[in-house]
Amino acid sequence: MKRIYLHFILCFVFFQAFSQQIDSVSIEKKSKQHIYRVKWYIDAPIIVGGLVSNYYGVRVLKGKKGIDEATVLTLGPEDVPKFDRGATRQNPAFAEKAMHISDITLTTTIILPGLLLFDKKIRQDAVRIGVIYLTTVSLMSNCYSWGVGRINRYRPYVYNPNESMERRTRNGSKNSFYGGHAAAAATCSFFAAKVFADYHKGSKLVPVFYGLAIIPPAITAYYRYKAGMHFPSDLIVGTIAGAAIGIVVPELHKPRKKNKNMSFDPIIGPCQGFAMTYKF
Repeated sequence: MKRIYLHFILCFVFFQAFSQQIDSVSIEKKSKQHIYRVKWYIDAPIIVGGLVSNYYGVRVLKGKKGIDEATVLTLGPEDVPKFDRGATRQNPAFAEKAMHISDITLTTTIILPGLLLFDKKIRQDAVRIGVIYLTTVSLMSNCYSWGVGRINRYRPYVYNPNESMERRTRNGSKNSFYGGHAAAAATCSFFAAKVFADYHKGSKLVPVFYGLAIIPPAITAYYRYKAGMHFPSDLIVGTIAGAAIGIVVPELHKPRKKNKNMSFDPIIGPCQGFAMTYKF
């Protein structure tokens, strides 16, 4: 609870401290083209609302009850497809250490985009990129908390006969799909690669950055696998989903030419939604 409040305060301070800078951007000369554009009426609700939504999503996630002992006794590695079966045979003695390492790699990856500030071009848009990063992380965390909260897949250690019954039956044992640590690490690392690529189009380093971006989620995924927390399929899906969010969100913040022939209008009444009109 304290952590959630702290995040909320940090976001509030961030908005207050830099709102004037963002407003000043809107009155700059039109000749100065920015790589990204921030719209406060879109990004602010996503960040702040996402924080609140994620808090309740995590509560739903953690509120899922464990598995009863009778059910666990009927499960074994042979109940898992061959592609994922190796995850059920990991060493329980190494699980705690593996989880600790995965937490460290994830935390390191979250602050990784901060290294972009060493680039002069990117540093000039630090506030704008910071807002987009918060938006990206907010979307990623909500996709995980609400997605996994509605999906029940036993973790690999549930099928491991060498694991203690206490661990196999505890809460959280149904949260295998998909890999949240891997998704978060992929989101952050690919966000950094995407931002660098957009500010340095044509640079020979762009493929290098994208190649390096897979390393943090790969290491994180490996140790989640060794901890018996996720199957390979969980980690692959999580990595792909996280990478997609890390790339797509910055892309959606790029300025685009308005199509005067197309318009969107809200519909209010018995039926609510949007109407799209295109003039030929």
